[in-house]
Amino acid sequence: SLPISTKDEILAKCRAYRDLAAEFRETAVRVGRIIIDEKWLPEDKKSVKSVAVGGIAGGEKFMSEGIFFKFAIDNGMYMGDENAGKAAGLELRALDAIYQNYEVLWPNGISTVPMILIDYHGWRLIATATLPLHPASLVYGSRDAGKTVQKSNEAFNLEMEKLGARLNLKQHRVGQIDPKVIVGPVDIEGHIGSDGKWYIIDTARLMPPESPGVRAKPGEVQRGWIWCRHLRSEAVIRCPIRLNSDVYTGFNRVDDPKKCRHEVDSATKWIVDTVIPSFAKRLTFEHIADFRFEQMLHDSGINIRMLGNVRQHVKTREVRRVLMEKMIARACRSVINEKFRAVRKGSFDNYFYFRETAAEHLNLLIGQSEEAEMFFSATVVPRIAAKFGFFSIEAADGSFMSPSDIFAEIPSKASLLFATAGLLGIRFDNDFVTRLFADADFFKSASPVKPGDISSIDERVKISSNTLGEEGFRAAMNLRNLPPPARLSDEQFSDLINHFLAIYEPNSRQLAFTLSALNGYELRDRQ
Repeated sequence: SLPISTKDEILAKCRAYRDLAAEFRETAVRVGRIIIDEKWLPEDKKSVKSVAVGGIAGGEKFMSEGIFFKFAIDNGMYMGDENAGKAAGLELRALDAIYQNYEVLWPNGISTVPMILIDYHGWRLIATATLPLHPASLVYGSRDAGKTVQKSNEAFNLEMEKLGARLNLKQHRVGQIDPKVIVGPVDIEGHIGSDGKWYIIDTARLMPPESPGVRAKPGEVQRGWIWCRHLRSEAVIRCPIRLNSDVYTGFNRVDDPKKCRHEVDSATKWIVDTVIPSFAKRLTFEHIADFRFEQMLHDSGINIRMLGNVRQHVKTREVRRVLMEKMIARACRSVINEKFRAVRKGSFDNYFYFRETAAEHLNLLIGQSEEAEMFFSATVVPRIAAKFGFFSIEAADGSFMSPSDIFAEIPSKASLLFATAGLLGIRFDNDFVTRLFADADFFKSASPVKPGDISSIDERVKISSNTLGEEGFRAAMNLRNLPPPARLSDEQFSDLINHFLAIYEPNSRQLAFTLSALNGYELRDRQ
């Protein structure tokens, strides 16, 4: 660890954290793209080999350059690769919840591992720093799907109880052999590493799943939902009752499962009947047009998949239209990612296919043709209903909207195009953007987007809150707030913060946090 007794030492620490976070991201993204590119290659042809570590949950595992990767591929339990990707996203969300509600308060207690989530060409993987762990270091939880459960270190147990209290999680009894009372899911793992530090891993199921019957209509519930549709920690923390992480899974067979299910049913109903209407009532067009809208939604404990519920309670037409656009964009992203995943890349010479596939489906979304109308009614609308619920395509009077009425809700084809492209990591050529806004008849064509208009399809990255980059940012903010002469100069502060911002992807939680914390500070030389 670096000394932090003087201004110069703290500044050196900020820069070291910044550089480590940037290197971690660069390496994880570079290797992650290779893993995805080589998915369809025979194992002996891959430059990054898979490793036999852990169980089947989480997908295929890889180790490279000191980073551990989980490739979110469905093994049958998730009912689809998209759901497997959502489950991977839950792990990063859980790490954020632990860090923000526990680690920042008790930094010498249990630690989590920094994580980067990478979306690329329809696939998702997560990358974490390797930890000094081994099978014998397990002191809490289970590594064999609940057959045996460890709870062998009293001090560690007390910290887990503290964590459970902070996150409003219910202690419950699990295990087939010698059951034990734990906090969190049965497959969580608590370790004392060879470095003497305490770690917690495999946190994807930390939050309980959403109740299947509260938002869904009969026949709407999809298999695999318990592994990928979880309540947000922001809602669980504020819930009037503690909740069981293992509810609905079958792991909680010793304690009263019916009571635990009823508690999660009540919590989900509370979100739908109380939290969402209250949020919708406060929602304005300025809120929804803000790039931090998604974070505002999450801070209220509302999942993106609940946008249809939010829209039900919104009376302002302009806001209802933008909410519909967001649902359409995400439904189309789901369709295009599905097409991307179907590409069997045996070599690196077929990237044109991805541009071609993206352009084809963007044209079906915003072009003018019979094929586009059919695509929207037969593919996009059912995907909206599947992702957000049938009520998401209801009119204000409760009747179902026709596909043409749904499409008429969008503010503009241009905004829908850029919203969808942004979700997919698609970047357009500058000439294309100029042509789009200069030509009044641009969207009257059946194929306004050409493959050559797409300059790149990049990875989209999310970074957990516990990265050294955010630690360095917090330290920089502390230095900025000190009185002179200890405080950072404007030049030093701008240099540090601009580098921190470059580490994080636009629209990420970390960027929203950073900009909010800056309190209007004007960054120099930044567009």
